[in-house]
Amino acid sequence: MPSAVASFSPWRLRLWPLAGVVFLALTACARHSEDELRARLKNWFSLGDTLYFQSQMGCTAALFAAQSDGVKAALPLGNQAETAVFDLRQRGVIGLMKADRSPDQWFIDVMNADRPTGVAVQAAAIRAKACMSEDMRAQFQKALRQKGAVFVYDDKLKILALFDPESRRVLVSGGNR
Repeated sequence: MPSAVASFSPWRLRLWPLAGVVFLALTACARHSEDELRARLKNWFSLGDTLYFQSQMGCTAALFAAQSDGVKAALPLGNQAETAVFDLRQRGVIGLMKADRSPDQWFIDVMNADRPTGVAVQAAAIRAKACMSEDMRAQFQKALRQKGAVFVYDDKLKILALFDPESRRVLVSGGNR
């Protein structure tokens, strides 16, 4: 009579440790951790609560409340894309803001000033969609069109951060090139 208890052969028992390693590897493949993003962003913005965070192997999307409507002095803010691209090579970060320009317009300016940098910014924005909820996508699109919002690209982390001082939100996207 067959047993109701499943039998485990020695070869099946050897697969359990391998399955555990695969599980750990897959869960550890987040592109960025929330702590890593906060550590970088807190240099530039006064961050409040995390409102959204999703990271996996190919993308990261995050939304943070900001405690003020300004940026910190550590963020080099410019108002010309050509100068900002030069700053990127020197400092590893671009910061752009002008009252009558939106981040979407800054992206076009950066792409025209330096194609490889523009492509990197584009990858950070577009590939993060896989990590965004519908609401996060809508907020990201709104921030891209918001005149006076701050446009930040960090070459080390390969992230695009948009700061809307009006809504006091910092939106972050990152994706593989």
